[in-house]
Amino acid sequence: MIQKKQGAPSSDNYTVGKGRPPLSTRWKPGQSGNPKGRPKGAKNMTTYFNEALNKKIEIMERGKLRKVTSREAIALKIISMALKGEPKAISLIFSKEPEIAAAVERANIPTITKDMTPKEAMDAFIRTLRGD
Repeated sequence: MIQKKQGAPSSDNYTVGKGRPPLSTRWKPGQSGNPKGRPKGAKNMTTYFNEALNKKIEIMERGKLRKVTSREAIALKIISMALKGEPKAISLIFSKEPEIAAAVERANIPTITKDMTPKEAMDAFIRTLRGD
């Protein structure tokens, strides 16, 4: 049997029961069931990571203290590791950053391939930097 939807119930013949709360406690049209909701400015993990990466820290560079963002410090460390011959750091720089890879191509620096040994890759990189 199909029941018809009725309009607003009149208070004289309205019975309170399951699924039929008292009229005085019903939400008014446009009223939210969660009036406080999510507080403004609530942060998620991405926000926390961005704040941490943008935080300034002091690093020692050429005997002088310098303030840089954590993001920049991480980039400097990865580049330092790559220059020391760390294959994973080299791979990370060239594979994850298309802008860096494009700059490397414009600078005529050889592409490091998977079939190269780390020593071959660093030797090719150093020869190009020297202009050999």
